[in-house]
Amino acid sequence: AKAEPVKVRVAFAQSGELNVEVIEVVSDGDTAFRDMFAAGQEGLHHVAVFADDPEAEHRRLAALGYPVASRVVMDMGTITFFDARKDLGHMIELYSNDSIFRHMYAAVRSAAASWDGTHLLKPLG
Repeated sequence: AKAEPVKVRVAFAQSGELNVEVIEVVSDGDTAFRDMFAAGQEGLHHVAVFADDPEAEHRRLAALGYPVASRVVMDMGTITFFDARKDLGHMIELYSNDSIFRHMYAAVRSAAASWDGTHLLKPLG
């Protein structure tokens, strides 16, 4: 059976080298976000990791006992969430290092560095 699409609203903020992603799930289907937080709940969900060899990192995380909670395949790339709650209290979000996501994070960092104090919210793209 094909999984239902997960619909989210996302905002990014940057503080120095730390990127913060705020996610609001607006669909009702199963998602790794709901594995941790029911509707109306909030908290730290994941830490993102970029890997030069995502397949090797996938094997390493699996060997640590972190099962795949979700794999999101999009036109712009694949995101895999590993459930590391037993040791870390949150999920791990895995990207390949050469993905478009690396460029997206860089764009957020650049926008924050050049922010003039106006227009608190700026669309990406």
